[in-house]
Amino acid sequence: MARIVLKLLLKILLNTLAIFVVLFAVLITVARIGSLFAPNYVDNLNQRFAEQGLEFSELKVRWRGINPVIEIAEITNSSLRIKDITAELDTLASFWRNTYVFRTIKVEQVSLDVTEQSACNLEFPSAQDGLFGIDKIIRNTDSIDVAFSSSVTCGSSNFEHEGFLRTVTKNDVYRVHATIRELGECDHCSISLLYEASSRGFWRRTEERVLNVQAHDFVVPASLFGWNFLEETVVNAQVLMNGTSASASLIGNIDLQPTYPFDTPAGLLLDLSFSLEESGAAGRIDASLVDHNNEVVSQMEHFVRQNLITQSVHGWSHSVSVETVNNFMDIFGVAGHPIRELVGGLEPTGVFSTVQWVLDSSGVIYGTTVDQFQIQKYEGIPSLTLDSLVLTGRGTVVLGETTTQQIDIDEASFLSAPLSLTKVDFSSLSMWKQDYLGSKLSGHWIPTSDAVAIDFNVEFGKYFPSGRQRVKFALDTPSISTTQLEPYLGSFVPEEAHIWIESAINQAWFNEARLQFVLSEDEFEQRTSTFEINALFDDAAVTFLEDWPEIDQGTGRFWLTQEALTIEVTSAYTHGSHIEQGTLYLPFAEQLLELDFTADSNFLILQSYLVETPILELLPFDPLEYDGAGAIDLMASMKIPLKPEQENLWDVQLDIVLADVSLNIITANIQLDDMFGSVGYRFPHYFSSSQLSAKYQDNPVSLELNTRNGDLESPDVVFAFDLNTSVNSISHLTGDWIHSIASGTTQASGEIVFPVNSEALPTINVYTDLVGVALTLPMPFHKEDDRDRPMHVQITLDDPLKVDITMDELRVRTEASEGAPLRGSVGLGVPPPKLTQSTRDWLITGNIAELVFPIDQTSDAPLPAGVNIEFDDLRIDKLVRGRFQLHDLVLDGTFGGDSSALTAIAEEGNASLSRAEGQDWKLSVEQLRLWLSAFDTPDDEPMDPAIFLQLPPINVSIQDLYMFTEDGEAEEFGNWSFELDTTDREVNLQNVFADIRGVTLDTRDHIGIVWDTEKHETRFNGVISGDNLLQVLPKFEVEAEIESENFTVNSDLVWPGSPFDVDALKMSGRIHGDANNGTLLEIDAGQGILRLLSMFNIASIIQRMDFVPAAVFAKGFQFDRILFDVTLDQSIVKIQEPVHIKGPSSELMFTGTANLVDESVTMDVVVRLPFSTNLKWYVALMTGNPTAFLGTLIGSRIFKSQLNRIASAKYRVAGTFETPEIELIGVFNDDLSDSPTEDNTTNED
Repeated sequence: MARIVLKLLLKILLNTLAIFVVLFAVLITVARIGSLFAPNYVDNLNQRFAEQGLEFSELKVRWRGINPVIEIAEITNSSLRIKDITAELDTLASFWRNTYVFRTIKVEQVSLDVTEQSACNLEFPSAQDGLFGIDKIIRNTDSIDVAFSSSVTCGSSNFEHEGFLRTVTKNDVYRVHATIRELGECDHCSISLLYEASSRGFWRRTEERVLNVQAHDFVVPASLFGWNFLEETVVNAQVLMNGTSASASLIGNIDLQPTYPFDTPAGLLLDLSFSLEESGAAGRIDASLVDHNNEVVSQMEHFVRQNLITQSVHGWSHSVSVETVNNFMDIFGVAGHPIRELVGGLEPTGVFSTVQWVLDSSGVIYGTTVDQFQIQKYEGIPSLTLDSLVLTGRGTVVLGETTTQQIDIDEASFLSAPLSLTKVDFSSLSMWKQDYLGSKLSGHWIPTSDAVAIDFNVEFGKYFPSGRQRVKFALDTPSISTTQLEPYLGSFVPEEAHIWIESAINQAWFNEARLQFVLSEDEFEQRTSTFEINALFDDAAVTFLEDWPEIDQGTGRFWLTQEALTIEVTSAYTHGSHIEQGTLYLPFAEQLLELDFTADSNFLILQSYLVETPILELLPFDPLEYDGAGAIDLMASMKIPLKPEQENLWDVQLDIVLADVSLNIITANIQLDDMFGSVGYRFPHYFSSSQLSAKYQDNPVSLELNTRNGDLESPDVVFAFDLNTSVNSISHLTGDWIHSIASGTTQASGEIVFPVNSEALPTINVYTDLVGVALTLPMPFHKEDDRDRPMHVQITLDDPLKVDITMDELRVRTEASEGAPLRGSVGLGVPPPKLTQSTRDWLITGNIAELVFPIDQTSDAPLPAGVNIEFDDLRIDKLVRGRFQLHDLVLDGTFGGDSSALTAIAEEGNASLSRAEGQDWKLSVEQLRLWLSAFDTPDDEPMDPAIFLQLPPINVSIQDLYMFTEDGEAEEFGNWSFELDTTDREVNLQNVFADIRGVTLDTRDHIGIVWDTEKHETRFNGVISGDNLLQVLPKFEVEAEIESENFTVNSDLVWPGSPFDVDALKMSGRIHGDANNGTLLEIDAGQGILRLLSMFNIASIIQRMDFVPAAVFAKGFQFDRILFDVTLDQSIVKIQEPVHIKGPSSELMFTGTANLVDESVTMDVVVRLPFSTNLKWYVALMTGNPTAFLGTLIGSRIFKSQLNRIASAKYRVAGTFETPEIELIGVFNDDLSDSPTEDNTTNED
């Protein structure tokens, strides 16, 4: 007991110093390198630290005089972190004392964080580790300042501590102060150490020493010492030492209490009393064990003496009750732990009359005598009563001897039923030492059942390391079990055979059994033995080889002789399969297991047998890569070598008849059902089949299995097949997207090839002409179902799975690993490039003359999300999608995944498509040249919206846009920027901003351009604006007859079709705006009104903006502002709010309706002019209508002031644009409220 307590105290102290040991060991290494002034000290430190599993950073060495000052920012390993280390080495003192002497050591923080399972059993340093030199380092350092913390997790418990270590040497006084404190709710739970040594005297110095160690409610987790059967222990202690280097005394008391149950008085009280001399130490430990009722249940005195001259420690106790073990486990044991339950169940009693131990340089010598030792029966362990038991030993050498001729064993199940024994009389003597193990046992078993009693005699002796041994055993019984027989076979049966018997025969009952043998073995491992065992067996359970399915309910005969083991099976079962007959023969000389049997089996049983035998290494495939089920009739004949070096002795013949078997090739995800026929196998690699058939996806498959090139060193096992299959049948291999490009059924043939004795991998080759399958791919890969196109698919069964596809100029190679995205490469006219680690999921390269996408092609099943593509100089001479064409296209870069950066170069322009992670797509076009005909889509060929609806949100910018006419002339359409977004029915162009030959198109504060693909219409909501029409219109090849400072057109228009199907005759909506500060440069009297109206013909707005009202205004008329608000209803233009042209002294207003289809017009026009300055005009009126003119003159005198300011005339315009009829319907009349804005409106004025 005292030894256990001392060991616990020692480990507690070592746990406290563990962090310091690591720290100073590191500093020793650093100082050694620094003091040698090595120029490669960093490399040396890296090597030293790496050997210890440590890493350091920011090493600096600076000098203070001749002393190096070593600074390290951090030293770490998996659980330790030491930060901000500064150590100054005293160079002169180190050389003088031939050891490392530091002036100062300062460490800001040492932290230990252990969460591994190994933390539940910490290994503490020993003296042989060279780590106890820490006392010299501490003693030879003037000043040490270290702060530390630790966190150790064991299971569900976490132990956290913090503390410090400080030393100082001043005026010949050396002080050490160390504290470890628990972190948690307890503020005072800690262990502290105070030590002070002072020297006095001149010629002969004497050192006075004082030590004070205290512990306050400090929890010691016993599990950290490997004692997980003990509760965590609370330690309260005070140990005091006082004296000199020549003589001192140490006294103290230690109180150990378990933490559970809480607040219990139970525990272990230790009183220490030692005297320390120069020659050693001597003292005693008084231990008292207090139970939960605060009563002392055990007391012990343990004496300890240390001799420094002989370097030994001797400890002894007398008359210690064995029940002390029970009491200790009751108090400190973990409730429910097997060890506590075992001790409590056995209830050992007796007396340790003497307990002694000696520790010296050779180890520990120990010995004890137990008198009247007794244990009770517990869980199959028999109750024993011994008069005396003597145990002696040194290290691992133990000698045990009983001094009585009888041991009582009551009601023990020493052997399995039915031999439940009540009493065994025997005598024994055993010895265990370094070079010898021996025992002698003889006795008589009396069973409780009707079985005959067993007489036995066993003698055993073995010498090490020579290996000489002798075993003598005799047993005779009419009935014995496997459990009783197995322990005696290993001594005389060859090792491989014994291992097989021990692991194979799990259960059996032998009748009429007889065993008798003598076995000897000399130092040359030459065995001589005689033995014979024979019996009938029943209810046997046998496993032929490790992990093979068990064979049970076996009946037959068992022979074991010196030459062989023979088992004849007359009937047995395995996993529900019946073995009709069989023979097992194990000749010991050849070490071969021979099996012959016939069985009704199934796929899983056969697979288990193949996987768990060396046959697996001989097969050209791994059976675990296949799943299956179904009935199999098996006839087998096998010779199985029991030694690895006998592989050439394998001989296997299997004949298998399949009946409704299913087979799944896991690596290729191919499932075969309804397999019928027969398969034969002959070692080593000969396969054959007869009338073998199956179904794949409900399609019949004819199969043939054979070995190709069987006489060569590297033959192939070939599984040929032929079937009619469909695209739907392979969609589970490719994904549902295959339906978007292929449909139909075709005939396919091929073979699965398993190379033997070769490094080549198994492959599946499929050949088909694809007749019956339609491919909706771009031309030239498009195919109708009645056309043929040879295709070869090769699948390599590897990890990852590799698939190679060849069809005309298209070559594809894919790789697929479980749980990983599909990867592959595509070569167009070239072999598919090799995939590398840096390559994205898909790599496409090559050259193709023309790629034509059908305009009606849509994809209901898109490619897998997150597909990652890299284009490597992919060249397409011509790409066609409807009327869109690109020529000499080169694609380079990446597309998809987390980010994309794709560049496209073609005759029509250069562009880059990119997307940063988490951002929208960006399309940047430097220059784009398109043909106008591509956007002129006829009514019977509307533009397909699918290509747009599948697009993600994109920010588009086009620097220069050009449109080419049919005669090849380029028209500039400026620069554009917009945001493209789509829903399930709409294509939206938002924040559109374009600068087209001086005209600005802006929708940033408006809806923008919306293409409703369900209604098949487009809406434009935005602003068209510009500066001088005199400069803008010629850029659109329109003769400029109007000059303006600026103009603005606000539009909200809808037309049928796509945004490219703009047709002025089909537009509906409203446009309104103005033009400011301009001049009407030219007048055409016959066409003025109509040309002004034609400004609002949307179809001709660009070409027909050169009309001004010539019949009213003179050439060069200046205007301040033009205001207009027009409604369009397809081809009908309605001007309900008057169009107003204001000049410095004149005005023109008109309203009405125009039909842009038949070019008919009905309109009222009002012209306002100053009367006094336009007399000629009024004369013209008079000439045509004197009465009206006379009335005007009278009115002028009456309303002289008004006439001097302005006069007005109102005209009615009707007819067509080319032949209008103009009628003056009134003067001094500017009322347009009755203007004809509807087709049935007339004016009777």
